[in-house]
Amino acid sequence: SGMGAVMRELTTEGKPSGRPNSERVATAINALLKQLAAGPSFDLALVGYQSDAQGQSSVGSRWGGASAGRDFVPTGELLAAPLRTETRVRKVPTGGFGPPREESVEFPVWYAPTPGAKAPQIAAYTYCRELLARWSSDAGSNPGTPLVIHISAGASGDGNPQLAISKLMESTTPGGHPLLLQAHLAASAAVVSALYPSNYVYLTIGSARDQFRRASVLPPQLVEALQAAHVTVNPGARGLIYNAKIADLIQMLSLVKAHTQHWPSKGGVAAPEPLA
Repeated sequence: SGMGAVMRELTTEGKPSGRPNSERVATAINALLKQLAAGPSFDLALVGYQSDAQGQSSVGSRWGGASAGRDFVPTGELLAAPLRTETRVRKVPTGGFGPPREESVEFPVWYAPTPGAKAPQIAAYTYCRELLARWSSDAGSNPGTPLVIHISAGASGDGNPQLAISKLMESTTPGGHPLLLQAHLAASAAVVSALYPSNYVYLTIGSARDQFRRASVLPPQLVEALQAAHVTVNPGARGLIYNAKIADLIQMLSLVKAHTQHWPSKGGVAAPEPLA
């Protein structure tokens, strides 16, 4: 239900968006994948989870098209295998007081959301831990620290996932324990967001504090990236955005580049593109 919520954030035209969270998240993810496809190349998994009204869970890879069925896809192979390519209209600010101009752009789509009745997070975190274990066996001696970004808009549908999260965060890989970032989306643009908190006492009792415990402390390279983008980050800040807006999510997703830029590359390097 949270992914189906319409947040009604203002668009560049100053009008409330009528698109549900699921569609806007998909756009943010696909824009990130387009940027990552420019290089350098590294292994990337795209995992989704849901259950139907009868409680039957579906957890696993959400790659489509030619990459369907694969656990990891090197980002250098993304442009060769999108699910489809759409022509979209992008609004570009013209400066001054004039309205933004429109231009058509080719937009590759790798991820398309599918609705579900509930969100089985225990099953999802367990799947990711097993996925990392399989990846670690072939990753070599210096693959970089794995980064897991979890995007959610509500509570777990199969119980408290804290134990499964702890096992994931404590799992060992050649690059060390994985970093876990949590992006919890708001259901309405009117609610107040909490971005990268450093102490749970400033969060409301309940879900926000639970999410705080489920997020890793930000490493120096991610702190520096956020500060360079003029985001306030205090010592001990966690990788958590709670009741986040889509702009906050896009900002968090941009940390993937900051985290992976020093990883050993699996392919050539091209000039990066801005997020669409």
